Amino acid sequence: MANKDLITEEFKYILRILNTNVDGTKKVDVALTAIKGTYGIVYRVWLEHNPTEEKAIKVFIPEILEESEGIPPTTLREINAIKSINHPNIMALDEVVIDNDWGSSNNMYLIMELCKGTFRDRMNELINVYLNSGKCKIIAWQILNAVAVCHSRGIVHRDLKPANVLWGKNDELKIADFGLARFVRNRLLSESHTIPQTGEVQTMWYRAPEVLLGDEKYGMLIDDWSVGCIIAEMFRFRMSSKYQTKTFFTD
Repeated sequence: MANKDLITEEFKYILRILNTNVDGTKKVDVALTAIKGTYGIVYRVWLEHNPTEEKAIKVFIPEILEESEGIPPTTLREINAIKSINHPNIMALDEVVIDNDWGSSNNMYLIMELCKGTFRDRMNELINVYLNSGKCKIIAWQILNAVAVCHSRGIVHRDLKPANVLWGKNDELKIADFGLARFVRNRLLSESHTIPQTGEVQTMWYRAPEVLLGDEKYGMLIDDWSVGCIIAEMFRFRMSSKYQTKTFFTD
């Protein structure tokens, strides 16, 4: 039975407008899992007539959309990036729904592939388990393959890290969270300003030197650097404590 605390009025609304049969009966029910993010809440759902078919629905908070004067640019970038690629190692976005039934602002819902958790979670589970080099190579290949496909489409992810690599239901890896992604026409992405140390591009521990040092131009190789950090961390099962200080990177 669903956790009634998680069934908000907003979520009842999305169930009504998206998931009702002709006779008005609902097709899906909400499960016990909900994750609150910056712009909304992600719910784990399943089709009522097929409990094995689970999906994730991101419900955007109307108040947040109003404060942002509409749909956040990071969300639009994420939608454009994911919808342009169909690949087993990139999180699938099944449907985007926008309606105007609440007040004056648009309300948006993303229906996405459901994953088990993040690669970070998986690494924490395996911290005391031996992971041979063969398995590490398979994992590394999946991440590199997904990044190569993104780059072939002119997409620079710009925030690759274990928390943005998801663990799929069949134990395959899925690159997700394209909110900072950029489309480029060539292999160099120009910025009109120097990116500060606290800037939005790349998380500190996976940040390429050219971004860290504030270069105004950087390219797709910043993703390759981040992937290298992820792979190195995977082989160690954790990031060495001496690398966890900002001073280490900036000195």
